[in-house]
Amino acid sequence: MAVFTPRPAVSGQRGVVTSGHYLATEAGLRIFHEGGNAIDAGAAMCFCLNILEPFSNGIGGEPPTLIYSPRDRKAYAVSGMGWCPQALTIEWCREHGVDLIPHDGYLPACVPAVVDTWAAALIRFGTMSMAQVLRPAIEYARDGYPIYPRMHDVLIDHQEKFTDRYPTSGAVYLPEGRVPQVGEIIRNPDWAAALQTMCDAERDAQHQGRTAGIEAARDCFYRGPRKMKPASPTPASCPTTTSPSGGPQSKNRSS
Repeated sequence: MAVFTPRPAVSGQRGVVTSGHYLATEAGLRIFHEGGNAIDAGAAMCFCLNILEPFSNGIGGEPPTLIYSPRDRKAYAVSGMGWCPQALTIEWCREHGVDLIPHDGYLPACVPAVVDTWAAALIRFGTMSMAQVLRPAIEYARDGYPIYPRMHDVLIDHQEKFTDRYPTSGAVYLPEGRVPQVGEIIRNPDWAAALQTMCDAERDAQHQGRTAGIEAARDCFYRGPRKMKPASPTPASCPTTTSPSGGPQSKNRSS
């Protein structure tokens, strides 16, 4: 008797990628075909999921990451956690009647960690530029992707939140004030432009090397698109970096 497996086993000789959305998975496979490694593919898929599954994750979130290096025969941990506001203390919460951090709104927000985490991972373990791994996400944001059933249902459930609390998000996900139908194409050109700004910053600094370019893209995200002194290259052999998200943990944190 056949055994039903909702997620069938997949194997291959040149690598495997997987994600929560088929278009993100396609982006990871595309990175492989273009000569990237698993870290390049993972970064590309994460940025795509920020576009494709905005109700589950976002570029302002936290991506704690484990990376196995066949060369070193070790697993490395990248913290991927964002800093909380200094003023958000236990005392402040008590004074304002906050006994549980809510799951939505501005109070639980922290310093976005996605960009810095993947910048650190790309510098240390990847092979591609930030622009190369961002290209699929830029294309999905600029050219659009079809609404799928789960996203459609989430938008219906949270329609009032978009119209009453987050109108600028509602302008993107509720075109003309309505929930788009399954299969309808949704676009986010502002998101594409923001990611492209990071690519432009990387291009302007690439004359100093790949590392300097990735760091310039990262700094553009955290400091804004402005003319600034190119980032100083981080030696490829450096085991740690200091950054808004805490960067990768040192070798003695590997497991």
